[in-house]
Amino acid sequence: MRTIQVSEMIDVQKFNRFHLQILLCCIFIIICDGYDMFILGTILSSLRAEWRITTVEAGLFSSYALFGMMMERWSLDRWRINSAERKSF
Repeated sequence: MRTIQVSEMIDVQKFNRFHLQILLCCIFIIICDGYDMFILGTILSSLRAEWRITTVEAGLFSSYALFGMMMERWSLDRWRINSAERKSF
């Protein structure tokens, strides 16, 4: 049986087109994931004036949006793990 040293294999690999595609895909996902919070931060001052809310209420609004995103990620992760466990049996 052949033994492979993973760390050595990684060290000798050259950065090629496949690695670039993976890197660009990850960057795109990160940008899309944070876009909604970026837009919220950009328009928050206009929303405060239009909706007549205080700074504290605007901060809570942003916090609730971030918390909602966190709960969505957590619930989707739980769903993914549970569905994978059901398929394995």
